[in-house]
Amino acid sequence: MSIGQITAPNSEPEAAARTVSRQMCVALFSPCWPPGTISNGVVSYVSRLQPELIRHGHEAIVLTLDCADGCEDVCVARCSAGTNIAGRLVNGVGRMFGRDYPFIRYDLIGLRRAIARLRKNRGIQLIEMEESFGRAGDLVGKTNSVPIVVRLHGPWFLNGRANGVAEDRAYRQRVELEGQAIRNAAAVSAPSLAVLNAVRDFYGLALCDAEVIPNPIEPVPQAHRWQPNRHVNSTVVFVGRFDRHKGGDVMLRAFERILSRCPQAQLIFVGPDEGLFVDSNAKLNGREFAQRHLSANAGRAIQWMGRQCFDAVDEHRLRGAVTVVASRFENFPYTLVEAMRLGCPVVATRTGGIPEVVEHGRSGLLATPNDADDLADKVLELLANRQLAASLGKNAADDVDSRFHPRVVAEQMMAFYRRVIDRSEGCQG
Repeated sequence: MSIGQITAPNSEPEAAARTVSRQMCVALFSPCWPPGTISNGVVSYVSRLQPELIRHGHEAIVLTLDCADGCEDVCVARCSAGTNIAGRLVNGVGRMFGRDYPFIRYDLIGLRRAIARLRKNRGIQLIEMEESFGRAGDLVGKTNSVPIVVRLHGPWFLNGRANGVAEDRAYRQRVELEGQAIRNAAAVSAPSLAVLNAVRDFYGLALCDAEVIPNPIEPVPQAHRWQPNRHVNSTVVFVGRFDRHKGGDVMLRAFERILSRCPQAQLIFVGPDEGLFVDSNAKLNGREFAQRHLSANAGRAIQWMGRQCFDAVDEHRLRGAVTVVASRFENFPYTLVEAMRLGCPVVATRTGGIPEVVEHGRSGLLATPNDADDLADKVLELLANRQLAASLGKNAADDVDSRFHPRVVAEQMMAFYRRVIDRSEGCQG
């Protein structure tokens, strides 16, 4: 890891001058880096928040477990258990068994070492981490009093269940560890009130000081947004994994119903195919599911695009008449707000934090989760009413600009971080 002072790019010198006397140094945990190496909501969140914090004159360091070779950014701290025999042994054992036993957290040695270096060389004042696997809980009290903020990106008791994960020993252990991390955190934030309240209820925690702060995303200029006269007629776009969590099966069943009433409809399915269990024995990928459960006509009207780069995904959205999010559960789905920022008409399921992002009838339409008939009805409504679709898309893009712009979110986050740091330093004093 390179150590050195960060030169903060700042297009607004006056803003930097206002904050320099209150400059903060924070570390933001990301499971991998740089952005684009994997489709992950935490990576997307950090990649948008970090530069905005720097622009305001703060030091914002990405703390990551998996950094691509050649990444020499001084704003990135790579975690490693070490290159000696002991470090390689810890990493080897952890990687061998970590998938089946996630409570074997081989990465803790590397995290602790990286944090110690950041304290010594950069003077970090706060660490923000996702709740996943309860890593943050093992760092509390072992980081020389640096406060750890847990950000609720996707607690396993919600995401695991949404994907039909067996509630076995590994599941229960992970859920318990995440609860401990949340309970012992210096503070908690969440992108949606729905998820924050679900955590409160499930773990029996008051979390009185927790705050709801949305995830940031850049707006799109009007000239690059969805236009009613540019899209391909009756093309439905789905962006997400084919699995139970993202509702890929619900999307396919809904498309069968859409096609029966709109024979010219096409479905563009963008995303990796992880398959899902339709019964206790058979796991089907998307094409197999379509062959078994859809008509031949529906199967022929589906284009399986697989994983695509970010720009290609946007091109599909812009060419579609409607973009659909059919998830059984979501917190603050980037796949939804990425479509909204483009001004695309969207239909999304009424689950988790989605109703806090989409206002039904104004910035999109909401459908009942796991209900293919209702999902199909909502999509058909937009296919039949292009004026409504255009109005919803415009309002969606305007909402993203006013509510989720990185500048807006960073201002909320900076105030939150400052309160946590001041409280921690007050307790130490």
